[in-house]
Amino acid sequence: MDNKSKSKDRRSGEHEAALIRSDRFFQQEAYWYFRTREGLDIGPFDKKEDAKTGLNGFIGFLRQAHEDVVTKITTYIKLQARKDEQINVPARSDRLFEQENYWYFRTREGMDIGPFDTRGEASLGAKSFIAFLEGSQPEIVSRVTNYIKVA
Repeated sequence: MDNKSKSKDRRSGEHEAALIRSDRFFQQEAYWYFRTREGLDIGPFDKKEDAKTGLNGFIGFLRQAHEDVVTKITTYIKLQARKDEQINVPARSDRLFEQENYWYFRTREGMDIGPFDTRGEASLGAKSFIAFLEGSQPEIVSRVTNYIKVA
């Protein structure tokens, strides 16, 4: 068997489990797992040898499978590796937040004020509210904050 036919039989970048010298196999608590090249951890297995057998079976299946099936499986694996990530980037604080396509700001007293059409409008509303409180007489500030606490 020449090198060209050997390379066709292999999934590019894959080696048999016995040739791997990496953290592809790892133990967590009492069980063994193997990591796919897409970053998904597969297991648990009772013994490291079982994890190696599982990896060889996984690689063997992908070598024999139709290209469309391999593409679907590797895409699924990549998505599973990221399934716990948040869809949206978390805000630096929860003062401004979006709910049902509208934006609100939260006061120090815990009241949500809005809705605003955009995040920028909610931010401007929060700044205006703070400026109003800072520029108002103490009795007005007291009434407003008491109203907010009650509402």
